[in-house]
Amino acid sequence: MEHSLQQAALSGNRKRHPLSQKHAAVVGLGALGSVAVELLVRHGIGKLTLIDRDIVELHNLGRKRLYDERDVGKLKAAAAAEKLAQMNHDVALAARAVHLEQGTMHELAGADVVLDCTDNLETRFLINAFCRTMRIPWVHGAAAGSIGVVMPVAGDGYCFACVYAGRRDGIDCDNAGILPMTAQMAAALQVAEALRILAGEEATNGMIRLDGRDGSRRVYAVRRN
Repeated sequence: MEHSLQQAALSGNRKRHPLSQKHAAVVGLGALGSVAVELLVRHGIGKLTLIDRDIVELHNLGRKRLYDERDVGKLKAAAAAEKLAQMNHDVALAARAVHLEQGTMHELAGADVVLDCTDNLETRFLINAFCRTMRIPWVHGAAAGSIGVVMPVAGDGYCFACVYAGRRDGIDCDNAGILPMTAQMAAALQVAEALRILAGEEATNGMIRLDGRDGSRRVYAVRRN
């Protein structure tokens, strides 16, 4: 009986938590995204949209901590939702196994914040354009090797295109690989920035660059173009 009362009290506290009224969408459920969604769920986000068309593969389980060998071959979105539901049943989970493109951008509609955990510039530009049009704050994240980058984009200031317009050299793990600790550091920082936005606080102004080898971090100013 005592255990049941404790569970009921915990559930009630979760439902009254300010984050329980918020909706976050995470695009990409790989090295960064798999860490970010777990942190959001454990923080008590109210609704979480999970977007990724790919499947879980054995060779990169080392950097995707949410999954295990039993998930190999499953759609990442479905596998992630299954795991996350066991962590906090009060979170409304929406698994979307789709490729984010012009025809599917509506999947981000209604979110209070979007976390970009993708691995290609084309999708990032689409997120940037949609979120700017819909006035949805979002947090860009990327990691390759030991280097991670996090950049909040909110309000009428700078955006992703101010940094990467005309460029094709964004951080990408396809060629450089990625250190697991770098991915986890970058994802944790992404979530921290997202939580600040959801709490109505001012996010970091600029691009944060971190090094997973020594834990160093530096903020670079970004100018609106």
